[in-house]
Amino acid sequence: MSQEWIIYLVLALIFLVIVLVGVLLFLGYKILKSQGAVFQSDHRDRLKDLSPKSELAQTKSVSQAAPLNISNDISKDSNKIEILPEAPKHYCFHHPSDHAAGVCAICQNAFCDECIKEHDGLSFCEDHFRLYLSHDWDELDTIKTNPDIPESALPLYDFKKSIWELKKTPSILSTHYRINIEGDFIESYVKLVVRKEELDLLKNQYQKLKQ
Repeated sequence: MSQEWIIYLVLALIFLVIVLVGVLLFLGYKILKSQGAVFQSDHRDRLKDLSPKSELAQTKSVSQAAPLNISNDISKDSNKIEILPEAPKHYCFHHPSDHAAGVCAICQNAFCDECIKEHDGLSFCEDHFRLYLSHDWDELDTIKTNPDIPESALPLYDFKKSIWELKKTPSILSTHYRINIEGDFIESYVKLVVRKEELDLLKNQYQKLKQ
């Protein structure tokens, strides 16, 4: 074989290698492109699912298909509501840097050991302690509560708050507890007392509030 034919053969082999490499690159490009298209389509679908419009549409369809009966759920759980005392205030009304030791039964402000007065199982600030001692007090109403009807005493709390906010009319709430042996639960009796000279007037206001 002449040297010229050897050169032609080498060139032909090089050409075939180039063609094969080109074909492989082309096929690889096609495969990658098809996979990329699938990925982009899937990605777009995911973005649609996460978009606000899609969520709004889903929410709308759910609300139309099955409206929630919220009122029934609330009414079923209403007997679980508990009346809790107001959270203790941390600092004295007169001495903001001193920690509170109690809350006045009349004005409901917190006071430190120096300012608070204890009497008949109740706490008073100095001003309202003098007011308490200088008047006769009479019962406006007493409401019994138990675990089944804990919210029944709310009218007394609301009335005390309203007459104090409107005209600074003093009143005192107290709670007494009794164990119901038969039912095995604790009953509480919430009592509101007012100054004797204001009893009739406040009773009329209280009855109107209850209505």
